[in-house]
Amino acid sequence: MQLLDAGLLSQPTLYLSDFIDKHRSLYYDNLAGVSHNNDLRAWLIFFLDGVKVSAQKSAQALETALRLKRRLIQQLSEEYNKPQVALNLLNYLFTRPVVSRDDLINDLVIPPTSANRLLNRFEALGILKEITGLQRNRIFAFRLNLNIFR
Repeated sequence: MQLLDAGLLSQPTLYLSDFIDKHRSLYYDNLAGVSHNNDLRAWLIFFLDGVKVSAQKSAQALETALRLKRRLIQQLSEEYNKPQVALNLLNYLFTRPVVSRDDLINDLVIPPTSANRLLNRFEALGILKEITGLQRNRIFAFRLNLNIFR
């Protein structure tokens, strides 16, 4: 929360709800212990264990995402003679994983033909997947394996 408050993170990276869901009965037992027996120590230990497990999972997921990004940077650097626009799109996808051609035109400030070429090439490389099935106004999803965040 301090990192969010200081503006160093744009979103939380610890998700305790997953840990609590997986240990729901122990959570309620410890909460009842606080309520009935004033046993704050057991609940704090449970909570801190949840923070530890959640932090380890987040760190592992972020490391996996960074490895993926490094691999994709290498792939795009080999694919393009002048990879800067492609690398700009890759960085953009890590902040906005669902995009349209108009998003690229407006946010990356590139011409429509360049946006179309990039989207088609990223789709051919398996980096993007078209998700509407339409011929026009198509939307693409970054094929980042979201299971790394579970």
